[in-house]
Amino acid sequence: MEPHPKGASSSEQRGHYMLLQGASHRFHHERLVVELQYDNVSHQFGASLRYRWEPRPTTELLVTLGESAVLTGALPHGSYRSQATAVAVRFGHRF
Repeated sequence: MEPHPKGASSSEQRGHYMLLQGASHRFHHERLVVELQYDNVSHQFGASLRYRWEPRPTTELLVTLGESAVLTGALPHGSYRSQATAVAVRFGHRF
């Protein structure tokens, strides 16, 4: 076992990385995927949302949303500091 900094216990040195994923299919041509990630050592939070709709076999709409933030303190009184947000929309048609 490696030595720990003064005042730190082994439980404080170990981190937990949590990933939560979910997917939903409303119809065979529609899909929503959500991913949430949290690292309790760096307090980094990440979220990703993807929505894909294929109204016809050769046509699709894809909407994505991504977020990165730092969470500090316990909820509900903690703070949320956004670091980056990204949104993309793509409409495609194959001939």
